[in-house]
Amino acid sequence: MIKNIIFDLGGVLIIFNMDYFLKKRGVTDEADLKLVRDILFYKEKLWLPIDSGEWTEEKAAEEAEKLLPERLKEPVRDAILNWNKPMPEIIPEMHEFIRQAYSDGYNLYILSNAPSSTNDYIYDVPDVDLMKGIIISADIKMAKPDPEIFKFALNKFGLKADETMFIDDNPMNIEGARSVGITGAVYRWKKGVPVTMEGLLSGEFRINA
Repeated sequence: MIKNIIFDLGGVLIIFNMDYFLKKRGVTDEADLKLVRDILFYKEKLWLPIDSGEWTEEKAAEEAEKLLPERLKEPVRDAILNWNKPMPEIIPEMHEFIRQAYSDGYNLYILSNAPSSTNDYIYDVPDVDLMKGIIISADIKMAKPDPEIFKFALNKFGLKADETMFIDDNPMNIEGARSVGITGAVYRWKKGVPVTMEGLLSGEFRINA
């Protein structure tokens, strides 16, 4: 029986999409957007050491600039350093689910791959005050999908794996949670579609609408 729900932050509670952040800064060419995605997330993976606490955002921005054409250096640097300014839009359907889950008596937590600077703004995110605990990956020098971070979360929060569900937009992170016995649910935002426990467990939200 599920008693505890652990949420990812970016992509689940709030929008985290580098294309979105770059477009707001005037970068709209698909080839440019793909180049940045590759540098930060898929090939060079410069965002990974931010999440694991090895690098600051400043260090990642400096390394990215070395790989970028001149026209992209400033907008990418600004997106890395200030993606959360102003606060990204929330995902309203998930927040409705959070409030209902809290009302229904579930214990709620956050486990996010994110830099330590997240601590400066995380309580500005609506409904975070309903959470019983928060873990930011950079603070503990571990990151999803490493199974060890899920073991750490269970131990820190005093939870049993078979009573716990984890919600994340990245299937790899869900597999990491499942490897230690946690029930996992992939969540991709479907605008206007209410989030339910049944829908999450059935895989309804694995693919965006």
